[in-house]
Amino acid sequence: MKKRYIALICAAVLIFVSAIWFMAVKGFFTDPANFMQLAKNKITKIYNDVTNTEPEIQEEIITTADGHKVLLDRPKGYSLSFPLDMSFDLSISPEQIKAYNDDMTVIVTREWAPYDDVEWYIDNYLNNYYLDEHYIQTNNITIHEHRRYEHNKAAAQLVSLSRSPESQDIERQNHYTYFYVLSKTGKQAFFRVMFKTKDYEKSAPVIEEIINSFEEIRLEGENVFKARYYPNVPSYWNSETKALWKQINSQKDFKWGIFVDGAYDKERNYQWLQDLEEKVDYEFDFALHYVNLGWEFPVKSMQKLYDDGKITELTLQISNWNNDDLFGKNINFDVYDGVLDEQIREFARGAKAFGHPFLFRLNNEMNSDWVNYSGVAALSDPEIFIENWRRIYNIFEEEGVDNAIWIFNPNAEDCPPAHWNSYISYYPGNEYVHMIGMTGYNTGEYYKELYHEKWRSFDEIYKEPYEKYMNVFSEFPFIITEFASSSIGGDKPAWIKDMFESIKKYDNIKMALWWSSADYDMRPETYKHIARPYFLDETDETTKAFREGVKKYK
Repeated sequence: MKKRYIALICAAVLIFVSAIWFMAVKGFFTDPANFMQLAKNKITKIYNDVTNTEPEIQEEIITTADGHKVLLDRPKGYSLSFPLDMSFDLSISPEQIKAYNDDMTVIVTREWAPYDDVEWYIDNYLNNYYLDEHYIQTNNITIHEHRRYEHNKAAAQLVSLSRSPESQDIERQNHYTYFYVLSKTGKQAFFRVMFKTKDYEKSAPVIEEIINSFEEIRLEGENVFKARYYPNVPSYWNSETKALWKQINSQKDFKWGIFVDGAYDKERNYQWLQDLEEKVDYEFDFALHYVNLGWEFPVKSMQKLYDDGKITELTLQISNWNNDDLFGKNINFDVYDGVLDEQIREFARGAKAFGHPFLFRLNNEMNSDWVNYSGVAALSDPEIFIENWRRIYNIFEEEGVDNAIWIFNPNAEDCPPAHWNSYISYYPGNEYVHMIGMTGYNTGEYYKELYHEKWRSFDEIYKEPYEKYMNVFSEFPFIITEFASSSIGGDKPAWIKDMFESIKKYDNIKMALWWSSADYDMRPETYKHIARPYFLDETDETTKAFREGVKKYK
């Protein structure tokens, strides 16, 4: 039977090649690469017809006779034609595909709107920042074009803008064009193509040509991740940091951490943290400390924790205080433009002076919509986050910081729930990350009517993101950098008991920190009402549940 198949294939190939030779002689083909690609496709089809097999269908780049590269993303159902000099990054194609050259970067995604009115969702969520007048003025934005039209009988929208940087020393792709087109076949589905260029006038015709080439095609196949992700541990770490890293990776005893609001105030002198430890009869292994860029490195506070036998999980947020004025000036652009390098260097020198190992969580929950450094607040461009992360990391390295263990910490859910905003779109690279952070809360039901919040168990919060992260980050140790349960809408002590049983199933999670504070309702009519009480010692019952659970866990 095999011989018969082989004979059929050989005969078919011989006939096909002869036909192609005749067509080439007659001038039907002018581009050798296109000729070979067509031959390859035809031979593959003949093989499939004979053997009745189906190869794995993914995305494909085809070079055409007229000097273009056509991206066929069959699993996402579209095709686009690009200039011949563009390269492609398919490493995270389940989320996005990138095309790029020296002058332009293009990010292509297939999206889904959580509302029936897709255009309303695009206008009021995805375009929310860069079309806001206050945001435009404070961040030196110029809108070149905003129009709605019909593309191949589907509703489309285009927004073009430029950002004027604070410094001209760094050449950036600061001109953006966002193209949206609604799917004609998928309910609530649409496509998003984001262009970044160095020269708006020069690139505008090229962008228009690419957009005009967009076609929706039949959905088939599956995208897969194509890169390997692993921690590239620095050889220059000091011996104490290397020892801690080894302990985290090989530890038998789980490490529990705590954050107590106000614990670092000089007047309180850690009394709140110590009081909580007495209540739960447990000395926590690590504690969380927040700082903003522009503050001094908290050497004294971290030394106090170190003297008490605790590791510090230090969180640096490049944001306004408490992430206020989200539509105001975004200082992440200043980092991106290189105008805050000296502030970063001063902070790095403080880290070096501290000397002891610490867990460094930079700009956590970046795939959210409630922080200044989030993607939606930075022109919906995760690469700004990546460049800022790498910039800060390199400055730390230049300043000789040999004691920082860097944590990449997305939010458990992508907000907005978009592929361009996926957690993996923000990943800085193996050279810049040592641990994977996880954050998810049982927020309770205070906002049940307003935000459709519901009571969720530990597994309901962490099972899906854990499995998602394990698909790509399994070689990293995981840390739950902050978590907690509200008491509104369910039985908090029972939740804590269940958490201690459930967390044992997640082998890659080596550490977890309870965030003992609260979220407040900031609406005028209910200003400062406690909306989500996360206090660990909220009641005697919650305190007892943790005290008993942590003893059994150890």
